[in-house]
Amino acid sequence: MIYLNADGNEVSMCGNGARAITHFVHNVIQMQQTDEYIFETKNGIYHSRVGTSGKIFLDMTELYDEGAVEIKDLFPEAKSYYYANTGVPHCVFEVENVDQFDLMGSAPKMRYDTRFKEGVNINVFQVLGPSELKMRTYERGVEAETLACGTGTIAVALAYQKQYGNQKQLLIHSMGGELYVILDNEKNKREYSGEVKLVFQGKFLDPI
Repeated sequence: MIYLNADGNEVSMCGNGARAITHFVHNVIQMQQTDEYIFETKNGIYHSRVGTSGKIFLDMTELYDEGAVEIKDLFPEAKSYYYANTGVPHCVFEVENVDQFDLMGSAPKMRYDTRFKEGVNINVFQVLGPSELKMRTYERGVEAETLACGTGTIAVALAYQKQYGNQKQLLIHSMGGELYVILDNEKNKREYSGEVKLVFQGKFLDPI
C-alpha cells in the first residue's frame, strides 16, 4: 500500500486506507477466495480480514516512541495527554467536552510546532463511559478535521488505557461512525475495526 495524503505527500500508514483497500480487493477486484490479507506499507507488514456485515479488521503492528516527545505544555488544560507513533505520529489530549473543543483553532499551532520534524496529528477524546469514548482528529497533510483516523483511534485507545487501566475492548465514536479497538498487551495485539461501505466507482478511460 502506498498512501498519499490530500496534499500529495506520501505517509507511512493510514488505518482507514488499509481497511478501504482490503474492502476493494475483496469485494470489487475479488482477487482471491479468502477473508484474510497480508500487505506491505512503507514501514511494515500488516494483516487484515473481512468480517460479517461489512466490517474490516486490521492488526495495527506499529507502535513507537511512546512518550518520546513532551507535549503537556501544548495544552496544559487537558485532563490527560499522550504521545506515540502508531504508524504516524499522534498527540492525544483528553478533554471535558469533545464536541465543544475548538479543534481548528487549537490544532494547527500544535501540528506545526518545531519539536515535530515531520508534523503531527492531533487527537482529542472524551470518556463517555467504561470503555466508550468519543474522539475528533486534525490530520497533517489534510490540514483540517477528518471524519475518522485509524492510527489516531489506536493512539486514543492507548491513551485511555494508560490513564484508566487495561480495558481490552473499546467502542470509539468518530464523526464518521463507530470504531472498535481490541488491546491485548499480553499478546501485543492492537486490532482496529469498523464498517466499510462502497461510496462510488470509476474507471480510467483510454487516452484519445
